[in-house]
Amino acid sequence: MSGPRRSVTKCILPSGDGYGWGICGGKVSSVLESRGLVEIVRDYPKVGYVEDEGSVLQAIASVQFNPFSGVVADLDHSNIGFGFIEDNLLAAKFAPMGRRFWDVVVCGSSWMSKWIRDLGFDTEVILQGVDPSVFHLTAPPEDDLFTVGSFGKFEYRKSQDVVVKAFSILRSRHKDVRLMALWGNQWLKQSTHLFQAKDWLFDGGNYSLDDIKNALHRSGIGPSFGDDIVMDGNVMNHLVPKIMSKCDVAIFPARCEAGQALPFQEATAMGVPSIVPVATGFTDYTDRADYPMGDLLLRGGKVYTHGSSGVDLGEWTMPCLDEVISQLEYAYQMRDKLRSDRKKIADFGGQFTWDATADRFEAVLNAWS
Repeated sequence: MSGPRRSVTKCILPSGDGYGWGICGGKVSSVLESRGLVEIVRDYPKVGYVEDEGSVLQAIASVQFNPFSGVVADLDHSNIGFGFIEDNLLAAKFAPMGRRFWDVVVCGSSWMSKWIRDLGFDTEVILQGVDPSVFHLTAPPEDDLFTVGSFGKFEYRKSQDVVVKAFSILRSRHKDVRLMALWGNQWLKQSTHLFQAKDWLFDGGNYSLDDIKNALHRSGIGPSFGDDIVMDGNVMNHLVPKIMSKCDVAIFPARCEAGQALPFQEATAMGVPSIVPVATGFTDYTDRADYPMGDLLLRGGKVYTHGSSGVDLGEWTMPCLDEVISQLEYAYQMRDKLRSDRKKIADFGGQFTWDATADRFEAVLNAWS
């Protein structure tokens, strides 16, 4: 559907300060509401369908394309879905049902939009943003330690196992290195999925949080080695800059991102040099002509079929461990150069604000409501 917007769109997105989806949903909702473009629905049915007068913007809750709530648009308006889905092969099985419900799917990256569009959906691409009052250029660290930062859930998809292995090798070469990691989240059971990375971290099986901490210790990582590791609970978003500002380099070798990894965007806005793959959702940053960190890119990953229990889930990219180690070594040797690059990195990252995200949503609402 197209044409001028005839009513205020109902908005139902997750909200929370300690995880990416909640931060994104909360920021998008509040900015759009402040512009008079949406009405945030806080009391809604979880199941069933309650038809609402006007269009509805809400989160896609799962790979099955389920809506976040039981509220749907009336027949004269649109159901606008917004989401981040990494398991494209599994999602294809549920596409017919999804096409019947969603009039348009707003995707967090061009990578996701391409395969969603190939499944027969209308799509729009809107990137997440950062809060420039919180994430902005800071002075580089001044201590003698070379500090590597790792942020995001401690899980297989985020490739934190690769971070552990690569950093442990860096530490075997240099004693003046430190890892600062914010790996805590409210889905700690996902950390046990790292048994899929048995070649690099574990030897198979399911693991408790204590088992994971012990495995890290065996890899030479943890508080007893001078590292700062947070694995228990969430860290509120406004506290993250204090930790990021201490990092000489951040590393995000994710096997798949349907967005760009919000902590990567935040680190970039702060001017923190970051190691990321030229793959999946990261390419909305890395493919730009003005991307300022080309010397830190991971180009050697191989696309593979990610699966579990005999089921093909998604086409992800396996990072090349040797390349990750090489880029960490490069960052260690070139720390002075990278510190001098921080302003141009922050200038690039500062373009991607929540206001810019809301501008794109406003255009989508005008087109589809």
